[in-house]
Amino acid sequence: MENITPDKKQEVRLFKQFLKGINCYGAEAQIEGFSGYLCEILIIKYGCFEKLLKDAVKWSYGKKIAIIKGVYPDFDTPLVFIDPVDNERNVASAVSEEKFKFFINASKEYLKSPKITFFFPNKIKAWSLSKIKSEIAKQKCRYIGVRIEKPDIIDENLYPQIRKSLRSIVDECKRYDFIVFDSTYYIDEKYIIFILKTNVGYLPFTLEHMGPPVVKKGNSEEFLKKWENNPRLVKPPFQKNKRWYVEIKREYLDIKDFLTDQIKNLSMGKHIDKIIKENYAIIEGENLVRENLKIFWTEYLDEKMSWER
Repeated sequence: MENITPDKKQEVRLFKQFLKGINCYGAEAQIEGFSGYLCEILIIKYGCFEKLLKDAVKWSYGKKIAIIKGVYPDFDTPLVFIDPVDNERNVASAVSEEKFKFFINASKEYLKSPKITFFFPNKIKAWSLSKIKSEIAKQKCRYIGVRIEKPDIIDENLYPQIRKSLRSIVDECKRYDFIVFDSTYYIDEKYIIFILKTNVGYLPFTLEHMGPPVVKKGNSEEFLKKWENNPRLVKPPFQKNKRWYVEIKREYLDIKDFLTDQIKNLSMGKHIDKIIKENYAIIEGENLVRENLKIFWTEYLDEKMSWER
């Protein structure tokens, strides 16, 4: 900040503390937020913390900013700030869509009602296990987790693999018709737990599997031959809306059985793939709501923002 005036240095410090308070400060993989350099040039651009926030509430995906007006490359990121010393570089490339949206929302809330807890949020007070279980019971849903040992790798490699793994798990669950309302993860020094919020109960025993259009004779013949005498077949091929269909037995009715069988076959990242092929555990109920996860569950279930606590 050598070339920034003392007044602007103070504005930069204020902005950085605001971002720290809402957990949006830092470009590292764990945070995916605003780097220190990005904070500095944002203040240079807008002049002060308050003017920056007043403009930020109007931002939308793809917002492009530059110190000097001009024609610059496009970047497919939520926020773009052209580097003043290298106009081919986006200083805001690390900012994830989640943190981008969260920052905009926090800016709106701060401008409506400024308070010190935006900068220095109160420490989370863990709920009791009984309260956590009670809140989960009210949701009338089911939480299920996949626990693996944490790979011994740097955070810059670990967190992208965690996010990729979670997406892979959710996508595969949905491909098998399991409902996933939400997904998240817990991490400590020893373990990673991928957690899915799903519905209670089982899928129907059978499903209608769609085949090719009836007019495509070659494809139709292949489809009919494939399902002839197939052990999963419940109802012979039939026509509906000018396509072939069969009614077949589902491979999995319970998401726990599905995860137990299929989790090791997913593509989850180099280091996590290796670990999950050797050992993993599918956990729920008492094994998922434990003493060491009280802070995690409190933060996840509590609807209050950090500055509201």
